[in-house]
Amino acid sequence: MYCEKCGKPVSETAFYCQWCGNELDRNTEDWIIEKIKSLRQTSPEIEAAKYMARLWNADSYKAHYASFEDFAWEKLGMEKSLAYKYKDVGLKYFDDQGNCLLPSAERWGIGKLIKLMPLSIEEITFWEEQGVINPDMTLTQLGSFLKKLKDVREELSRQEES
Repeated sequence: MYCEKCGKPVSETAFYCQWCGNELDRNTEDWIIEKIKSLRQTSPEIEAAKYMARLWNADSYKAHYASFEDFAWEKLGMEKSLAYKYKDVGLKYFDDQGNCLLPSAERWGIGKLIKLMPLSIEEITFWEEQGVINPDMTLTQLGSFLKKLKDVREELSRQEES
């Protein structure tokens, strides 16, 4: 294998080029599995969610496993609910090329991003810009905001119907 940036040889299992530091992006299932395991231990979980979504989209686990949850448990040691949360976060907050759609996603963390799932990226960005929500909020504070927003939307919907 060779680095896409500098062209020098790199290990099959490397995540970064030892010569130029370029992040290596492989599409093999085994490489992605090792990347997820590594990310869950050493960096923000949002990055691991990106790779879970890639595995989900590729359907490569279907060749050897009856289900995504069987694959996640056997290969990653992830419980079903956690595997699906990572996958859902990855699908929502990353595009097909792995670019993060919400600039502050890493600061929010996986738990808060799961809470924010009912909102669109545009809504999250809007409420952040207004100073109403921010990554430093607790899950309880975020939950309170989301409940108030839901209540206001329901009230507006009722008013439109009458």
